[in-house]
Parts: sequence; C-alpha cells; structure tokens
Amino acid sequence: MSQSYQNLMESYNLNSTLLNVVRASKNRPLSFLAIPSITGTGSINESAGLSANILSSLPSTVGGFFSAGAGTYYTGGAQATLGRSFTFTQSSMDNAEFQRQILTPISLETINYFNSRHTNKELLFSMTLSAIEIKYPNQAPEIYNNYPDSRSYGEFQNLLHRLVQNGLSTQMLETKENIGPLMPKIFRNKEVFQYLDAKDKQNLSLEEVSTLDGTRFQLVQTHRKANICFVRNADAQEVIAEFGDSFFCFNHFDAYDKKKKYAALNESTNEHHHKTSIRFITRSNHEIFDYLGAILRAQIKNPENIPSINNKTPSTDDVPLIIKNIPILVIEKNKSSSKALATTAYDDDVYSIPVENNGYSAVVVNLLSQLLALNRVPGSIPPSPAILIK
Repeated sequence: MSQSYQNLMESYNLNSTLLNVVRASKNRPLSFLAIPSITGTGSINESAGLSANILSSLPSTVGGFFSAGAGTYYTGGAQATLGRSFTFTQSSMDNAEFQRQILTPISLETINYFNSRHTNKELLFSMTLSAIEIKYPNQAPEIYNNYPDSRSYGEFQNLLHRLVQNGLSTQMLETKENIGPLMPKIFRNKEVFQYLDAKDKQNLSLEEVSTLDGTRFQLVQTHRKANICFVRNADAQEVIAEFGDSFFCFNHFDAYDKKKKYAALNESTNEHHHKTSIRFITRSNHEIFDYLGAILRAQIKNPENIPSINNKTPSTDDVPLIIKNIPILVIEKNKSSSKALATTAYDDDVYSIPVENNGYSAVVVNLLSQLLALNRVPGSIPPSPAILIK
C-alpha cells in the first residue's frame, strides 16, 4: 500500500506540473493543489473449502448416479483476498502565503545550490534568469529578455552562451564584519560569550586582536552571500578585456582579506567607463511556468524549432567538434505514446512529456519540483482540507 501511494503521488506531482505549464501556455491562471495527509486501510480475508465430484458409469440416469460403478474425487482449495483503500485530503494552495512565495524572485543562494550540484549552467541560467541588462562603453543600456516570444530572445541565448563559455558561474562567499568596539580581557573567558543569545542566530564569533595595550577581543559577524562571478579559465583574458579583473570568483586557496570588497556581477556596475557593465535579473517560480509555457507555444507553432541549449563536445584527434541542440522541454500534443514521463488532458487535448528523446525535460521537471517545494513554507498549506475525497 505504501509503494502504491508513492507511485501515485509521483505521477500526481508530475502531471500537476505539466498541467500548469499547459495553463501558462494558454495564459490561464495557475492552480496548485497539495495532499497534506493520507490514511490507508487494508484487510486480508481467507477462505477454505472442500468439494467432491461423483462420476457414474450411467451419468444420464438417476439410478446410475447411485450405482456401484461410480468414482468419487475430492478437491480442496484456499483463497485469500486483499482489500485496501485510501482516504486523503486535498487542499488548494491558492492563498496569500503561497502566492507571495511563488511570486518572489529566486534567490542567488538557491541558484548557487543547483550550480554546485553540477547542473548544466546554460540550462540553469536559462530557467532562472528573466533578462540580462548590459551596457557597452559609450552606449545606452540594452536589455535582452529570456522569453521565446521576445524579439531579443535569440540575442539573449547567444549572449548567455558566450558568458558561460567565458566561465560565468556562482559562488557562496563569506564576509566578516566587526561588531562594536574592542572588548577587554574579561572576555578571555569564553563562558561570558556564551551568554550572548544571538551568537548562533546571528553567526557571531569572538576573535583575538593584538594591540599596543595587549590582547583585546573583537565580536565578529559572518555573512554568507551568493553572487555571480567568472571562473578563471582559458578565456580569462577576454573577460578582463571586456569587464575588468574585479569580477572573478574568489579563490578559496588564497588567504581571505576581509578588508577587500569582492565585486559581484549581480549587484554592482563597473566603475570604469571604458569597461562593460552587466546586470542579471532573476525570475520567480511563477515566471518559470510562463517561460516554459512560451516554450510549449513555440514548439506547437514550429515543432522543428524547439528552444534548445547548444551542447558542445570538445574535439580530439579522433573525434571532431560536435555541436548538438538539445531541447529544453519537449511536450507532445495529441500523440499516443506507450511511455510518458507525465501526461494531462486540458481543453479536449492530451499533452505528454515522452520518456525518450525528450532533451532536458526530466532535468527541467526535477528542478521545477524542487523550486516549488521551497515555496511550501509553514502556513502556505491550509490546516483544514478544501476538498475531502474518500
């Protein structure tokens, strides 16, 4: 019963995700449901019986039924039947708390987490960035929108592909900030520091500082913040020539200098007017559904031109450079398939994500499912069910 429930919930979540992508492609309101609880009951009934077959040499007559030439055969059997049923509650997520979460732009800490999980960078940024604003020297700023319906979508793809080739990535950086003045030697006793209630909540630590008057103690607060930067690679000189040398990711093998400010591409522009300034705009989970809905509209309009990611296989002595356009999301409309990752019916049409030859569809659905799970904070799921199904 537990395995049946898990399989059912997997299909339910995948189909619900696909359904909302289809809704977004038609500019319909999104709707999310949750199953906060489930109760299962099961029973096993056993029965046993004995039967006999009496055969006669004269079976067509009543007298032959009781005659001496008859043979009797006895057969026995046992039967077990399994009964199971589920009772679950289904709640609507259309409330203020959930909508506030789903409309909030995705944090860079979340993007950095998926980037650290070795997700394809171009695919990850394609899903989580809504636009890139760039200002070339002595030119007006330009915005490249990341939507297949936008006129600048092709330019966005080319720009993002070039930036990823140049080493565009993310990092989690820890910075330290001094809190308050230097403290006397009484704080040498670490038990005094334990009385600070905010020590763990605010990431506080106590560090020794050597001064002319002897050893003092400084209260330090550690901040963890993610940003977008360039990883040094073979194209580092190209990055320096265009953006300068202040946007490279921090090298964790070097000594940390808390007095140095590490610039981030996502939060600052270039101070030098002869260099290119760039800014990244992240999208919310709701905007991701709009983006995937736009991809569905594009492939229905032209199945031969599905929005894709360029995947390059480096050339070797035996194998030349191979460039493959891998579709971001493949959704088939009114096509019969024996196997489907997800399927749903909407407006008298059947939509499905095939299991095979689906590009990055499985990765996209997996990422979207995890991002949606982050929106289900306490209070977003109603305590009482909106619909009770038995």
